[in-house]
Amino acid sequence: MEPRHPLRDNETWLIEHYRSQGKPTEAELRALIASLKKRTIHLRGGSFMMGDFGPLVFKPRLTLTGYKENGPPHEVVLDGYSIMKGRVTHGEFDLYLRSQGRPPLDDDGSIYFRRPGYVVIDVTWHDADGYCQWLARITSKPFALPTEAQWEYAAREGGKLIAYPMYHWPDVKWQNKYQPVFATAEKAITKREIQAGRPGGGFSMPYPPGLHGENRIGMQGVLGSGSWEWVADWYQDDYYSVSPKHNPRGPEDGTERVVRVGSETWANTILNRHKQPPEKGTQFRCVLNDPKPWR
Repeated sequence: MEPRHPLRDNETWLIEHYRSQGKPTEAELRALIASLKKRTIHLRGGSFMMGDFGPLVFKPRLTLTGYKENGPPHEVVLDGYSIMKGRVTHGEFDLYLRSQGRPPLDDDGSIYFRRPGYVVIDVTWHDADGYCQWLARITSKPFALPTEAQWEYAAREGGKLIAYPMYHWPDVKWQNKYQPVFATAEKAITKREIQAGRPGGGFSMPYPPGLHGENRIGMQGVLGSGSWEWVADWYQDDYYSVSPKHNPRGPEDGTERVVRVGSETWANTILNRHKQPPEKGTQFRCVLNDPKPWR
């Protein structure tokens, strides 16, 4: 059993303490901005083959994912941008809610698992988009939700032919150039969860952003997470067949948004795309649409 902090024995007091804090102070906002500067990864942009690239590397044109909506592979060219290293945490999202005078997320009388440094796990698309727009206002920088193409380009370490970004883990064996021996990948993921102090409660509860490690450019949440995060795009099954080449942003409209997932084992690769109603909750991060690094 995880030891309880004495204050957490009184959940009602904690919620009232949160509500009494009011709007974020200038010092809190400066601290957030300073932290974000240290935790954004700059990508110079460039060209890559987006989507399930299995037909490009396997014969006879086998896919890596088995789902047609993850293809066809198609060339995309992106301008430079920066992406948040990890997903947004409760402490960061709380500042956004406080700025609007809103109550804490999931105010159901129990906020025991809502540690400030743990990933916020139940945010609607509209609130995720609102948070990124709020960052844009307080920083005067062009923050936004990542496009699907921006997310995949970063997850694939600058658009490399990668489906499972764990090549730098020496304890993972590979059945071919692109797919690990899944039993070794599972053991490697579990090992890193334990090293990072794996919290109880499974993935229905918040957890530290770096619980599963990171890819070779430092992006977290793309290894072992098995959990989704919002991107900006509307979902369309065949969008990859009609996607523009330069800086695609998804269909003009729709009813569901795209969510992307970290690679886990055989079930998930960073090539998989899914759909979810924007009213449902999941995790997210933001990008900074500036071709120059944030200094």
